[in-house]
Amino acid sequence: MNGTLVEVLTMKHTIHVSEKSETNAVTVHLTQEFVDGRRSDLFNLTHAVKNGNFQPIYSRLVGDPSRARILDRRACDQIVSLGRYNPRAETLVLTIWLSATDVADAFPVDTHYSTVVHKFNRYGLIVAYGFAPTPSTPVGGFINFATTSKERLTEAERRLNYMVGLSEGSAPHETAKHAIFELNYVLDQMIKPTLVEPPQIKRGILLPPRFSPTPKQFTRSTTL
Repeated sequence: MNGTLVEVLTMKHTIHVSEKSETNAVTVHLTQEFVDGRRSDLFNLTHAVKNGNFQPIYSRLVGDPSRARILDRRACDQIVSLGRYNPRAETLVLTIWLSATDVADAFPVDTHYSTVVHKFNRYGLIVAYGFAPTPSTPVGGFINFATTSKERLTEAERRLNYMVGLSEGSAPHETAKHAIFELNYVLDQMIKPTLVEPPQIKRGILLPPRFSPTPKQFTRSTTL
């Protein structure tokens, strides 16, 4: 936010029932550690799992992966493939959602994105994603979702659009438009200059009219 880039050393999300919640809210906890020694903790408390809804965890525009560190793969790790990816010609844009395991397959199929569903014992994770037809940038974009209380809301959190109170998530029939909105938002914020065609700025994403299990390509369009 202040124009200074600091390398992220580690970044992870943990998902668990909140020990302090009287309504069985689920906590999505983002931990980030930086090379300068700082640490950041963000929390998103949601009823989406309990209510059969879908909760967005984060949206991301992926920077050129050739610049990223090579991670050591552990025996317990599971790799989720999103298909072939050429960072010299395209940019991966994705948004990750949380649900109860038994409703994960109800995440709506839509012509505007491809999906991957991964189920655990208690939770389901859904990746909605596509590829923008522009080379990957050196630095990507990351939008996290966080909640807070009125008493703890700071001015910085207000500028970052923290939600005050618990999140209820999106009902299944509303999730598609919210997924499209998030993909639009991160695409517009991070690589809008490369998608501008004078004299009119064309915003939004519109993918092929037929759904396909293969990764989709974002194309220029009017706002959805």
